[in-house]
Formats: sequence, C-alpha cells, structure tokens
Amino acid sequence: MRMQSQASASHEGRDLCLKSAPSTYIIFGAVVGSLILPWSYVALTKWPSEWQGVAVLVAIYAVWVLRFGSLRLTVSHGVIRYRTLLRQRSLLVSNIERSTFFWNVGGPFLVITPANGDEQLRVSLKPFRVGDIKELLALPELKLESRDHVA
Repeated sequence: MRMQSQASASHEGRDLCLKSAPSTYIIFGAVVGSLILPWSYVALTKWPSEWQGVAVLVAIYAVWVLRFGSLRLTVSHGVIRYRTLLRQRSLLVSNIERSTFFWNVGGPFLVITPANGDEQLRVSLKPFRVGDIKELLALPELKLESRDHVA
C-alpha cells in the first residue's frame, strides 16, 4: 500500500489521481501514538489489565490507516471517481452542473452537483496535498462556481 499523495497527468493532460498525503498519516499517528505510548507504559509497569485499552487504541489506529489508505479521487476518461473505505461513487464529467468549494470546521470540501438530479458528490479534501487540491480545482470540467478562498 502506497501512502503517498500523487497527482499525475496522463498523455491527454486530464487524468488526475489524488491519494492521502503523508502528513495525514504523520499527524494522526502522532495523536494516537501520544495516547498509546503512555497507556502502554502504565500497562507494563502498574496495571496489566490496561492492555485491553491499548489494544482498542491500536485497532482504532489500524482502521483509520485503512480509511486514509483507501481514499482516492480520480479524474480519468471523462469520469470522476471518489473511493473511500466502504464506498465508491462515480460521476460523468459531462454530467456536472456545478461544483462548490468551501471551508467548514472539518476542513475544505468540494461538492459536485450532477445535472441529472442525482445525489451530490461531497468530497472532504482535508487528507489530500494542497498542490493536488489546486490542480483538481483548476479543472474547468468541475464548473466551479466560485474560486474565492481556494487553497
């Protein structure tokens, strides 16, 4: 499993693949590690029953690593695909009515509205590299309504 963010252009100059940035793993690993290490020390030195708590934290960390590792946003051959751990959504680029970029407490988001009235494609851009996000938002096919506050 590659844990590297990558935006790669194809021969046509339109293919794009966004993966989770390494900083996503580093930050989340530091937060969870700051909980696991002291709890492990306590389990080793004072209360062996605390290993259950350590095991729960390690399991949570593993699930999040799988989640981040599965995130993919690709634009290729006229189709946008957004894959998460449990779901994949696809949308024809020609079917995009408009896109909206905004920030909220959870970070940057891109909401793509299909012209045919299907469910909107809502993408959290937080795990991706800033350079990759800029390249994505520069695609004219997205029909981005406003470029204000774009990364």
